[in-house]
Amino acid sequence: MSKLKKALVEAVVLGVAGIALGLVSNAVRDRGSLSLTKDYFSKGTAPRSPDPGLAAATGERRDAVAKSTPAPAAPGTNGDPPRAAPPKKHPKHNYQEIQFDDVADVLKAPEHQQGLWVLVDARKDDLYEAGHLPGAIQADHYDIDRYRDHLLEHVQPAEKIIVYCGGGDCEDSIFLCGDLMEMGIEYDRVFLYPGGFSEWEAKNMPVETGKGN
Repeated sequence: MSKLKKALVEAVVLGVAGIALGLVSNAVRDRGSLSLTKDYFSKGTAPRSPDPGLAAATGERRDAVAKSTPAPAAPGTNGDPPRAAPPKKHPKHNYQEIQFDDVADVLKAPEHQQGLWVLVDARKDDLYEAGHLPGAIQADHYDIDRYRDHLLEHVQPAEKIIVYCGGGDCEDSIFLCGDLMEMGIEYDRVFLYPGGFSEWEAKNMPVETGKGN
């Protein structure tokens, strides 16, 4: 055998041995063997389009959950105490007002004793006789003709005329202020006491009973 043939034979033997050794090594590797038929250079498979039927079913489940979830309860309907109603306010009017402290000062003033500062009770007879502010005269708006002369006798010389009724949402004093305007009493002499008899009595202030003046 010539040297060239001998060299070729040795090269083939070495090549076969190398291939065999590589296959054996690949078979026993810890991370698994390589597949001779797998394409390791592919960029991967494009993601599949979502199944329309599956998407519809998912949407139906979401709607069912939303419908089964209770809506937030309104205040006062879920065991909570109901909110208190806003307090009633005195009806709107365009007359100047006087408050409790100033009315209390009027009773102490010498002008009240002299008849220059006058208190006028606009309530009905039975309410007035059951209790009224000290020194107040009565003039029921709903029967104003019966009280007109008596009312004018006291208010015409007065410098300040304080009109009241039951207080709160009572409108009798507002109507009586209008009566005074119609009788020719100047606006700047008339004052409305919105707290009325109810506030006066609640503050334990002195009251008179009976027919009064």
